[in-house]
Amino acid sequence: GRGTDWFGTDWFGKHLCKLAAMVVLMTAPVAVAEVKFSLSPEPYYIGAPISLSIEVINEPNHDPPVIPEIKNADIRGPSKAENISMLNFKVTKTVTYNYEIFPRRLGPLVIPSIEIVVGGKARQTSPRTLNIIKADAQDLLFVEINANRKSLYLGESIALTLEIWLKPFHDRRQRFGSTADMQECIDFRGSSWGPFGESLKDLRKLSVRKQRRADAKGNKQLYYVYRLKRTWWPEKSGPLDPGEVNIIVQYPLEVHRQRSLLFNQVRVTHAKPLAMQADVAPIMVKPIPTQGQPPWYNGAVGRYKFEVTAKPTKVHVGDPITLTMSLQGAGRLELLQAPRLDKVELLVEQFKIPDEMLAGAVQGSVKRFTQTIRARSDSVEEIPPIPFTCFDTKAKKFVTLYSDPIPIEVAASGRLAVSTMVESEIGPRVSTRLTRRGEGILANYTNLDDLLVSQGFAPSPATVAWLASPPVLFLLTTLVRRRRERLKYDVAYAARRSAKSTA
Repeated sequence: GRGTDWFGTDWFGKHLCKLAAMVVLMTAPVAVAEVKFSLSPEPYYIGAPISLSIEVINEPNHDPPVIPEIKNADIRGPSKAENISMLNFKVTKTVTYNYEIFPRRLGPLVIPSIEIVVGGKARQTSPRTLNIIKADAQDLLFVEINANRKSLYLGESIALTLEIWLKPFHDRRQRFGSTADMQECIDFRGSSWGPFGESLKDLRKLSVRKQRRADAKGNKQLYYVYRLKRTWWPEKSGPLDPGEVNIIVQYPLEVHRQRSLLFNQVRVTHAKPLAMQADVAPIMVKPIPTQGQPPWYNGAVGRYKFEVTAKPTKVHVGDPITLTMSLQGAGRLELLQAPRLDKVELLVEQFKIPDEMLAGAVQGSVKRFTQTIRARSDSVEEIPPIPFTCFDTKAKKFVTLYSDPIPIEVAASGRLAVSTMVESEIGPRVSTRLTRRGEGILANYTNLDDLLVSQGFAPSPATVAWLASPPVLFLLTTLVRRRRERLKYDVAYAARRSAKSTA
């Protein structure tokens, strides 16, 4: 028969297999419910992930496991996987929760008791103590963080370079050992990158070069040096601390070429985990000096251009005047604070200044702050120069910039005449007659029932029919079109439709 016929061999054979599998799964007995906990085998290395798996077998009613905090270790996960299998006509349904544990210190690591509720009953594991050792790199891996200077002031930026020195593993027969092959051995997900994690969002920023380096015996060896750069701002003074940078490499020991009709690639079949903490070059972050620091200093470091404008310049006493203060320069403008106007004595004497903190807005290399001030008297003739101080790291001293004075005109506050507040006895009286509106949009309604009447909208039957006609026409057109296409292309269907008339 044809493939479109219900009794055709293709359709019947395929659906018969599905039906048989469903019958077997429905009638096969289910294995007993149980929970299994497992850890990846020893040895366990510092920084290298330890796999923890929790399997819930044949128990759909369960809560996800609760992993307590592990001292001196980080936990990632879980990733959940479900599987259905059958052995000896017994169906096994397994839900697996996978975690990764990353030790941060050498020595014993205690995995506390883990609890999971299965079928309304709590199951717990016994605590386990793992021995965390250091992976023996044997001159296979070096990790270093270098900088373009040996000291800087707090608030300055520094250019850091992460270098991963990886000794290549060559297998000439399998053509393995290029820079790209060895880069795939770096565990980007399991490693801790510290401030370089932001740069890893684009792996094109990871450069590589070949360079020779002396090993422990003093012999020059060839290494692949993978470099990642980042501009960074330290957050505290003292020795530079870029955070935890721990690189994990699955160093290949054996590779194998997998051949198929579509693919022909080399895979690492046996690897040795290497974990290396980055060595940081000695860099000192110096605090900003307090000697010579003016009272309005706001923590700015570097060199800037300072400009102030004011609008309007013709006001009455108490009217708002908007100051716009613009700072242009390099650095972390988003953290730059506004000038301390409340610390400028002459400005405080002549103007009322709010004491709230200003956020500011960054546009390119310029950050602008706006503040409203109000003149205290009509004797004020100008907005005095406003100071802004920054610490010049090259000159190693504070530099104060002053804005230009801004001339303004302040008039005395206007006063309302008594005649405008109380009806004057002098002059003719002007009477105004109030008119009640009884219609139109300005009508005055006093009846409570009219005010509380429902304002709901009820469409008419004609409106409903008009709105429903397009989708109905579209549905009818689609059905007619599909019927014509089926009569044209489905030979078996057309034969069945014409069978009665033909007979």
